[in-house]
Amino acid sequence: MRAGSLGVPTTSEWLNDVLSPGGRVGIYPFLFSHDAAKELKEAISKKNLELVFLYDLNLVDEIWKESRPKPPNNPIRVHDMKYAGLDVASKLSSFRAELVGTGASAIVISMLDEVAWLLNLRGSDVPHSPVMYAYLIVEVDGAKLFVDNSKVTKEVMDHLKNASVELRPYDSTLSEIKRPAKANLLWKKLWALFPDLQLKALNCG
Repeated sequence: MRAGSLGVPTTSEWLNDVLSPGGRVGIYPFLFSHDAAKELKEAISKKNLELVFLYDLNLVDEIWKESRPKPPNNPIRVHDMKYAGLDVASKLSSFRAELVGTGASAIVISMLDEVAWLLNLRGSDVPHSPVMYAYLIVEVDGAKLFVDNSKVTKEVMDHLKNASVELRPYDSTLSEIKRPAKANLLWKKLWALFPDLQLKALNCG
């Protein structure tokens, strides 16, 4: 069966058909958008099924183990100012003004093209797209880039330092998001998406 083909049930329809009421469906939330997870949760609740987020366990990874292909580790490069048009500090300053205007104090950016545009960086982790696997947390008083350090050249490190962007290990994103709550430093709102701010289209030059 191929999803989207005529006569093929959706994921939620299939789950509702094969599972008994009261069952639980586990997903690895990093592979779902907020809207997709919400839609799935609402759809399976009609059969009295519960959606469970497995934050610390990806069952596919457990099956793959050492046979899983290694993630790309090609070096990141700085996007030249003559193509970028605006330096990182200026972009972050404007971004923070929008952030404060919404009443928020932090945002988690997961869209790869938005991370690349904001930081004037380019990568080659995705075929035919100049982006790198990374997360970016922007707060009113700082910014942290979560990326594989092996991809970061001295030029990129200096570039980020000049913009007051800190580097963090890629796999520490979730623990960093949890940190303010544990320290009772409340973020007024934590946006996984920022719909009111339309980031400029990625300049692929």
